[in-house]
Amino acid sequence: MSISPQWTIEGETGKRLNATTRTFAEIKAFGVVIDFPDLGVDTCKFAIRIASLVPAGGDLYPEEGQKVTVFRSGSRFFQGKCTSVEQDGRLLRIVISGVGWDLEQEPLTSTQTDSIGATAERMSYAFASQSLATSLSTIITTAATRGVPIAVGSLASTFAAPEITLKQMSCAQAAADIVRLTPDLMAWIDYAPTTPTYNTARRKSATVRTLTAGDNLSIRLRKEIQLKRDSITVAFVTRGTDGRRVFAEQLSGDAGTAQSGSTSTTIKLRSAASSNSGSYVGAEITILTGTGSGQTRTISAYNGTTKVATVSTAWTTTPSNTSTYRIGGGLSSTGTGEVYVVSGEEIDTTLPNDYFDSVKLQTISATGDLTAAARALDDNLKGIIAQYGTIGGSVTTVIGYWTGFSSGPKTASSSTFAGTVYKANGSVISATGKQVVIAGDIPDWLVNEVGAVKADLTCAYVASITGSNGSTTFPNWFTALGSRNIDTKGQTGAFANASTSGTGNTTWIWWVAVPISVSVWLIDNSYPTLTTVYRPADYSFVNPPDGFASGMQESNGFDVYSGDISWKSALPGGTRYRGTVINLDGHRTEYASMKACVRGETLDLDSGLTTISVGAPPRFSYRSFMDRIRSRASDNIRYLT
Repeated sequence: MSISPQWTIEGETGKRLNATTRTFAEIKAFGVVIDFPDLGVDTCKFAIRIASLVPAGGDLYPEEGQKVTVFRSGSRFFQGKCTSVEQDGRLLRIVISGVGWDLEQEPLTSTQTDSIGATAERMSYAFASQSLATSLSTIITTAATRGVPIAVGSLASTFAAPEITLKQMSCAQAAADIVRLTPDLMAWIDYAPTTPTYNTARRKSATVRTLTAGDNLSIRLRKEIQLKRDSITVAFVTRGTDGRRVFAEQLSGDAGTAQSGSTSTTIKLRSAASSNSGSYVGAEITILTGTGSGQTRTISAYNGTTKVATVSTAWTTTPSNTSTYRIGGGLSSTGTGEVYVVSGEEIDTTLPNDYFDSVKLQTISATGDLTAAARALDDNLKGIIAQYGTIGGSVTTVIGYWTGFSSGPKTASSSTFAGTVYKANGSVISATGKQVVIAGDIPDWLVNEVGAVKADLTCAYVASITGSNGSTTFPNWFTALGSRNIDTKGQTGAFANASTSGTGNTTWIWWVAVPISVSVWLIDNSYPTLTTVYRPADYSFVNPPDGFASGMQESNGFDVYSGDISWKSALPGGTRYRGTVINLDGHRTEYASMKACVRGETLDLDSGLTTISVGAPPRFSYRSFMDRIRSRASDNIRYLT
């Protein structure tokens, strides 16, 4: 079978193979094979027989580096650059490589800062915890901005993955690694647009192509029973409130009958559900039968002690103890499970030191009632409390410093009221949003953590008693306060007075004002009760995003069929198979709904043979998975600054 004249080829203006569109026969090409491999470089390979050992002007063939486009029935089918012209006598073997070749030549770099603050492009790229589709788009966009002739096409949505660090690799290698992290994801380049586009599709939503078994169809298929994963456990490490390492896990699924106690926004799972809080966060839960059947929600919180899962959207019908449910992929005794370790000693046994220093702190609002602060911080008041055991009477808020109180303590509305003042380094600072530490001290390691500022507090403490003029006996604590009082007029008595009510001024109030000037810590954090604050570690562990386990299970939880299917036609390429899944009628029953992922497509234009390879998406063990997203074990941790 000769190459159909509907297959044509053109080069570039000014090149030996110029921009004139020709058939393959016109350039004396034969053995033309167009290959679209899985996560590799697409190629068009052919041979040309030249007239003599030294090519003459009539010999038409591509030059190294020039652009070449292949058309099928006038439509762009493949495009690339000539990357190899190998001469063997009078035979030239030509390789045209698709844009994947350019991606291989472009290193994946990002701007890094060294220890002296200088920046440079280095071969390292750290992706945030995000959808793998977002990371993939970043790689392709980065390559495009650097001159690679490619654009982002249609990218299938994926689950979010943990932080990924890729080092010393090309953009093509980085894109392949991202795709491999979602085993049911298929990637291909579409050459129909003027600028080729990078595309992906997921098995669950890909276009289904159905073939029919017959004499023209050559089939070599097998079912990879060892590759299906019915459950995924993601192990990682968190920190407790005291900073110590705590083992945690995320699970892909569960199934059973709910217990009594569900509400409009919760469901109480079976008693044998995970005892690890947070295990199912991000996974979908579906009510299968019983009360509320047919509803699907996303789990936003899970308490492993009570077995209560909170859903992000309220139930239309609240489940009961008659409701059966499935979380994620559910449970199965026929499949296999797998463990992915995201962080912990399994990955890196040599970790930086943990420090568990702690301090007990208690605070009050810096703009509120400072009575407690005055009692806790002023040495005069502390001495009187120590001596008399109490300060009784009517104690008012510390209201600030004033110029005098011959007619009573001044209020905030008085023109002589100076107010509570905080100064640091001689400058008045705002107390808005700040807390005053009244118990404990701020060690050096905590200063930045709580936004601590050392300040001088200037205010006044006011206490009063009520009685009748001339007949009141003052308690010892009141006299003691008065003897220590020095107001701005220089009075040493505590007996300035003011009439408050009653005929003949028979009801009197005596007050004492104690000016206070103490050094205090102002911090951002609030500790209303005495609280133990632990020194934070110098690093934290990388943790999986919500729904990662269930996302991995979905991507791994199907029967994998692998092999090749081939057939011949006069003009191959009319139907494209990259990014699709295959069903096969007229053969084994299970083939009719197997949805085998297409991993490659090859067209032999001379023979008309089309071959598609299917199945066996890459799978990872607990260790090799981490090898994919960490260039070294220390990427398991995140240093804090």
